[in-house]
Amino acid sequence: MTVALSVVIPTYNRAALLRRTLETLVAQRFPVESFEVVIADDGSSDDTAGVVAEYATRLRTRYHFQEDLGFRAGAARNAGARLATAPVVAFLDDGALANPDYVHAHVDAHRDRAAVMGYVHGYAPLGESRSLDDAVMRLDPVTIVERLADDRTFFDSRHYEFEFVDFDVGRMAAPWYLFWSGNISMRVEDFWAVGGFDEDFHSWGTEDIELGYRVTEHGIPIVLSRDAWSVELPHGRDANNVVTSMANMQLFLDKHRTPIVELCAFILLTRYPMMVEDAGHRLLSWARRSRRVDVLGELETVGSDVPRRVAVFGCGGSVPASWAADGSVYTLLDFDRDLLCRAVRPGHTGRYGIGLRTGLPDKSFDLVVITSRLRGLWELWGKNLLQEAQRVGHEVRVPFRGIR
Repeated sequence: MTVALSVVIPTYNRAALLRRTLETLVAQRFPVESFEVVIADDGSSDDTAGVVAEYATRLRTRYHFQEDLGFRAGAARNAGARLATAPVVAFLDDGALANPDYVHAHVDAHRDRAAVMGYVHGYAPLGESRSLDDAVMRLDPVTIVERLADDRTFFDSRHYEFEFVDFDVGRMAAPWYLFWSGNISMRVEDFWAVGGFDEDFHSWGTEDIELGYRVTEHGIPIVLSRDAWSVELPHGRDANNVVTSMANMQLFLDKHRTPIVELCAFILLTRYPMMVEDAGHRLLSWARRSRRVDVLGELETVGSDVPRRVAVFGCGGSVPASWAADGSVYTLLDFDRDLLCRAVRPGHTGRYGIGLRTGLPDKSFDLVVITSRLRGLWELWGKNLLQEAQRVGHEVRVPFRGIR
C-alpha cells in the first residue's frame, strides 16, 4: 500500500523518550497503514532497538542503525530519508509528542510546494521548558497543551518571531533561521534536490538552518503549520551545545558567503543584542534605498598613493578606471550582487558581503576603504565594521566619516 508520509526520527540513547514519541504516532487519527515511521539510530547502546521492535506490529516501521562515531544527526536523518517510501518526508525529534492530527497536517500542508515547519510547544533549544513538571509530562499532548495554553514559558521559543509577522513566515527576511529540524517536512524530491542535510556538521546545531537556507535558495518557500504541532519533552542538554553551535555557525558562513548569512553569523557569534529578523529587514531595506548610491567619487579620493593591497567595503557599481592597471591588488565587497558584478574587473577579487565578518586573513591588506554605501548600517554596526577593517588592514579610511 502506498504511504503518504514518512516520519524520520533520529535518536541516540533515548529509548524512554522514543517510546513516548512512538506512542503518539500510534494514536494518530490518520490511518496507521498510510504512513510509515523510520527510526534512524545514531549508534545507541541502550534499548532503542528493543523499543522499535515493540512497535513493529503497531506501526509501519523501518530501522536504520549506524555506528557511533560521534554526533552525526545529519547523517542519521539522511539515512532515514533514504529508506522513506512516501512522497513527503517529515523529521520529528525523539521525545517529541505528536498531536493526533500531526500526520494529517503535514500531508495537507504539501498540497502546494513548500518546506513546512510545525509549531513546537515547550521547545527551548538551549534549555528546558519550566512548565513541564513530572506530572504534566505524563499526560497526552492534547491535555498538556490545553493545560498550559496560556503559559508563555511553554510557547515555542520562536513564537515571538512568528507573532511579529502574524505567523506568515513568508514575510520574513530569513525564515530559514527558524527552520529547526525537531518538526519539519518536505517533499522527498525537494529534500534530495537541495542535497539533504550537510554531513560536514559533526556536532550539535545549525545543520538544520543551513538546510533551510539551501531550501529557500532553491526557490522553495518555507511555511509554518500550527496544525502540525508537537510538544517537546524536557531532556538533558549537553553544556557544550552553545560552543558547538557557534562553531557550526562559522562553518555555515564559510560555506555560504552572502550578506544575510554573514549578518546572521555576526549576531550569533558576537551575541549582538538584536533579532536576526530585525537585522535582516534593516539590511534589505538599506540595500533597496542605497541602490543608487554612487561611491566612485569617494574611491577616486584615495588618490595616487594607493598601496599595493586594497580592500573596499561597499564598492558599488563602479571603481576608478585607473584601478585596472595601476599594479595594485583590489578586493571588492558589496551587499548588492548586481553592483558588485559590475564593479569587478579582470584582476580584481569580488566578495558578496557586508564587511562584518569577511573571513579575510588578519592584516592581509595595506588599506581598507569603507564607503558611504555602509552609511545606512553605520548607526548599528559602524563600530563593528571598523573593527573588522582594522583586523584585516594596516590602514583604514572611511571617506564619508572623515576617518583616516
